[in-house]
Amino acid sequence: MKNLFISIFFSLVFITTSTSAAQLNNLAFQNSTIPTPLSGFSVEYDIFGTSPLAELSVSFFLSGDSNPNTGIPLATRRVAFRCGGQPGSPCQPPVGRQSEFFSGFAIQEQARTLLETLQNSCSTTPLYVVARLQGDNARASNSPTVVGTLKLPDFLFDSGTITPSVIPTDGSVTITYSVRSICPSPILPGVSVYLADSEFNPLVLFGTVGVLGPFGSNHSIILSVNGLNLEPGSYNIVLYADVNQRVQESNENNNIGAFSVDVIAALQEGLANKPNPELIMARPPVNFIDNTPNIDYIPNFESVYFSDENKIKVYEGSPNKPLENNFLDKNKIINAFELKISE
Repeated sequence: MKNLFISIFFSLVFITTSTSAAQLNNLAFQNSTIPTPLSGFSVEYDIFGTSPLAELSVSFFLSGDSNPNTGIPLATRRVAFRCGGQPGSPCQPPVGRQSEFFSGFAIQEQARTLLETLQNSCSTTPLYVVARLQGDNARASNSPTVVGTLKLPDFLFDSGTITPSVIPTDGSVTITYSVRSICPSPILPGVSVYLADSEFNPLVLFGTVGVLGPFGSNHSIILSVNGLNLEPGSYNIVLYADVNQRVQESNENNNIGAFSVDVIAALQEGLANKPNPELIMARPPVNFIDNTPNIDYIPNFESVYFSDENKIKVYEGSPNKPLENNFLDKNKIINAFELKISE
């Protein structure tokens, strides 16, 4: 946690100390867990003693440990004291336990950046609150709150190409694709590669390529249709991540990507390099990386949906007819051809 604070911010604020008759104590987060800190959270505390002033400021900080001398500035609030009686008599603190609510949209920028990072993190993080009453020493909460949630992996395709997109009945194509998960998976799934007709009915299972790491991997494969006795026409090459559902994912309905490919008679081989002018429109595309954070250690994870010709398209099945169901009926699929891994 300490490394996280240092990596996000170039420096921490060193909180000055002094003494005063008024003191802040019993500082704590109101809740022991804060799954979505940007939605807001509350901090509670008591004030004891007296002050010659009718109002004092309280500065709040966030910290990765219980050290009260450093922290990331959160916000500053004013506390009104009760003054009266004889002239020059000290002012009394407010009665009872005090509470301050902090919205993610009304705090210091550094604190908001930290909380956004923790909220989007794949795991939970302990977080302490530090407070300093004007004229008093800074104090940290005795125990942390747990910020964020433990998130499941979600494997999906973030890019891919097919070359060429028009082939003869005895030809082959080269496919490149990247399969990614924002959060790591302890189980590495496979990507099953199918040949399907224009309506996404599976015809051939070429084979399965294993994902190489907990955050995904890049692949290039060669697929030959020679010997499949295909009729000329339009087909789809479908990639299905974790077809056997070995990995528990946050979204089980975005695991399919597809390329369109036109097959022509072998005598028309001279036309094989002609680009395919049509895009796959059998199902609506899914912008599957909306509202996901940028994670630096996932290379080439781009927040762009690829809708260009010859690029991979990602689909979700409709509620009435899940596209995934087409590829789960093993009786419909020929499984007799091997993938050639080029990279």
